Amino acid sequence: MRSRRVLQRRYRNLTHSLALTPFLVACARPAPNCASLRNMKSQVPEWEEEYIRGHPALISSDEAQALAVRFLRDQGYTAEPPTVGPQSIRRDIMEAFSFEETLKDRRNTVDPTPVGLCRRAGYWLVAFALTDEARTRHARAGFRADPSRGRGVVVAIDGRRVQMRHQDLDLRPFDP
Repeated sequence: MRSRRVLQRRYRNLTHSLALTPFLVACARPAPNCASLRNMKSQVPEWEEEYIRGHPALISSDEAQALAVRFLRDQGYTAEPPTVGPQSIRRDIMEAFSFEETLKDRRNTVDPTPVGLCRRAGYWLVAFALTDEARTRHARAGFRADPSRGRGVVVAIDGRRVQMRHQDLDLRPFDP
């Protein structure tokens, strides 16, 4: 009886992890070779182009940009005061701080002007540059303060889910 419960638990854990796999793979893959705001030619794999042609976006690129900018401001990534409380803050995978420490760490790290965006299978990726203050903090912490690195905000194709991409983003593919 006990072994049956163990097998059921393992199966349940496996199915949960399999359900999350497409999302995790989409967020963990390297920075996409995307389009800039001026040049909307997108260099994506053939299978993804087929998916995009067959599944029209429910929100436009302008709406995706607006949602991403609002997310940055609401969540405290810009110089403006955040509009979220401790219950509605969306934490990054690496943030294990208190609410106040999280906001202090995020404050004025991302320039709210989009550098570029691209459509991927199931989501829009909106790219933002880091502020000079954030680059200085990176350099002090021993990281490379590379101006070609930024942050990305992932907006679901229907606009219902918005979140910060965990890894820094290479901004060079977004240049015109």
